Amino acid sequence: MKDLRKRINKRLQLNNEGSSIVTVLVVMALCMILLSIVLSTSLLNFEMKMHARQSNANFYDAESALEMIRMGLVADASDAAAKGYVATLESYEKLTVEERNEYFESIYAKNLIKALSDANQSYYKLGYIESLLGDTAKSYNIDFGAELTTTDGINFLNVTDDGVVLKNIRVRYTDEDKYINEIQTDIVLGYPVMNFELGGKTPDLAKYAFVANECVEVLSDTSVSGNAYLGKNDVSEDKTSEISAGVKMDFNSDVNIKEGEIHPRVNCDVIAEGFINVDGSLSFKENDLWLHDLQIDSGKLTIENSKCVFSDDLILAATKAVDEEDKSKRVGATAKISGEYYGVGHGNTADDSSAIVVNGLKTSLDMTGLEKMMIGGVSYVNTADYNLDNTRDDIMMGESIVIKPNQRAYLVPPDMIAPGTINGGVNPMLSTQYVKLEDELKQKYGEDDYKNHLVDFATADATIFEGVTGYKTVSYPIVNNNKTITMTYFFMVFDSAETASKYYDRYSSSEINKQRLTNNIKLYSKTDNSIRLPADIETADNMDFYYNGTILKSDESKLLLPRRPLTTEALDTMDKLQQQQKALSKKLIKDYASLSELERSQDVYDNLVKPMNTGFTDNKYVITEGNYKRFISTSGEGAAIVVNGGGTFVLSDEKIASASAFLDKDGNAHPGAKLSVVIADTDVLVTATSFEGMIISSGKITFQNIGTKTTIESNPALVLKALSAEDADGVMAVDYLRNSESYLLGGVASDKDTGSKRALSVSDLVYYANWSKR
Repeated sequence: MKDLRKRINKRLQLNNEGSSIVTVLVVMALCMILLSIVLSTSLLNFEMKMHARQSNANFYDAESALEMIRMGLVADASDAAAKGYVATLESYEKLTVEERNEYFESIYAKNLIKALSDANQSYYKLGYIESLLGDTAKSYNIDFGAELTTTDGINFLNVTDDGVVLKNIRVRYTDEDKYINEIQTDIVLGYPVMNFELGGKTPDLAKYAFVANECVEVLSDTSVSGNAYLGKNDVSEDKTSEISAGVKMDFNSDVNIKEGEIHPRVNCDVIAEGFINVDGSLSFKENDLWLHDLQIDSGKLTIENSKCVFSDDLILAATKAVDEEDKSKRVGATAKISGEYYGVGHGNTADDSSAIVVNGLKTSLDMTGLEKMMIGGVSYVNTADYNLDNTRDDIMMGESIVIKPNQRAYLVPPDMIAPGTINGGVNPMLSTQYVKLEDELKQKYGEDDYKNHLVDFATADATIFEGVTGYKTVSYPIVNNNKTITMTYFFMVFDSAETASKYYDRYSSSEINKQRLTNNIKLYSKTDNSIRLPADIETADNMDFYYNGTILKSDESKLLLPRRPLTTEALDTMDKLQQQQKALSKKLIKDYASLSELERSQDVYDNLVKPMNTGFTDNKYVITEGNYKRFISTSGEGAAIVVNGGGTFVLSDEKIASASAFLDKDGNAHPGAKLSVVIADTDVLVTATSFEGMIISSGKITFQNIGTKTTIESNPALVLKALSAEDADGVMAVDYLRNSESYLLGGVASDKDTGSKRALSVSDLVYYANWSKR
């Protein structure tokens, strides 16, 4: 029995059939368990990654929506900075360097507050900020997209040392699968870093409606808003600025004063280095006028509430017959002036002595609206074309405001003309008689000595003729009944304007002479009181009225106002204005001391614009003669054309609209865009009905839009954007201006999405603060 158990046990030990299956089953079970764990883990990991990807996508959608808001605010910052820049330059002279930056920041902040805040300026407009979301907004996409809310519903707008801050902005983005993500932040619109130190040496060129280097010709009604330069006009070269008969040209300072816009009120400058001739209607409203001399030929001049600075004369000149068959129907020149008037020329020649001259029949001069008047010079008898010896040696008179026939007061008394001769004793005399008088004296005294006997001052009363140093002869042609006769006049010469004025005072005190003067005044006057002066001008202690010569009035009750000699303070004022005027006529700035010798010798155009074909070493900037370059900003808000010769450039409505086809630096056109800057090294003919921007011409600008009024208006912000627009080669219109970098201070006028290498990117001004997400 025992052996049987042993044998059975031994057999069982040696029999292992079926164990492999068990092992396989066990291993398979373990593998299934491991596989289940791996699959489960992988699925969990996949689900986690999908969730993370969706979360990240949702987050970036939210961030993209927030970036849409930021870029919209960049545009507002750019506009506010451009307005602040222009406003600061307009107040430049009144502010220190520190004050300029403070003033800029205040204007920048005020314009941002105006654009972003609601009626309560402590809160920003949620509706406006939400509109910047564009096509990312949930309302645009209905079921998904971005929504704008605020933390605790509080949309504070704060002004801090860092800039204008929009507090508590919250953007919630819902995707198509209803996933939600949210970003909360403040947005800061920081202050641009500006440099206004160069402003005094660089003209406020963007404020100019036009700069005509040679002259202006106005052939149709034209209205101008903004600064203007009317040229260096040279009469001898037939380059006089002309306003034709029946044409009206208006200047006013309404530029930049848009409804509701924050902007200081500053008069616009109108500058002319040379002669302006008006045979139509010329009006200025709230301007600062810096003129050389202006002549009204049978036209109308209106200067309203302006500051007038004349380096030479204001002349009411010729008289025109309305009906050639009836010469009695005549129209004279009229002028009405209010504000301040400064005739700053106080030299000893006709060219540098300021006066007001009534030189035509039926004229009218109304100066009752003047609050200040300083006239530093006196009038002269013009001898430019009539001296017997063909020399320019004009004859000084004693009046600061004069009526032409008064020059007879300065004639040598007839009894002093060659006394004791047959042909003497007359002044004036026919030129044929003068020749006979010369022959008579030559026979008596000889060829070399006869002139010493034409006028005899030996017996003159020294108290009456004090200051008389000699005489001059002038011959004038006179047309009568279509026949021309020539008269010779003998004029006294004085050693100074003061002695001439005193002589005239003594002369007019005679009742006989006073009556003669009165009769002459009536002949030249449109009314019995054609020269009207401010009521306060005769007040003895009035410090606002100075005139270096006497003033002839048309009021018979008091024919003459004695001279009020210029005080030291008045002379200082006039000298300062003279220096400012000289600088403006060379570079459109007021600091003459800052001009180099080269700038003082050049004209305005050469001081503003570089030579287009020789002023560059890099060929990409060169514009050969007869060609041009075109520029437009990537926003389409400013377009410029730079033209080098090729004949007169015609600025028509069609040419202005052609900017819609200009390609920006990215190769895009902008439908609806308009030309806003023209820089032309040639003449410009303006036939457009309206133009907003700036025109610069090296020659003449002609306004000719027959039958329709032309409106020219400057727009500094638009001009600065056009000047800073780049083409595909990285060239800007501003590159053709001298000191070009000065016009882009801080880059505030650059495109809204600028990447300009030469200007600060405005997008850097707008950034996030206190940013978080969930």
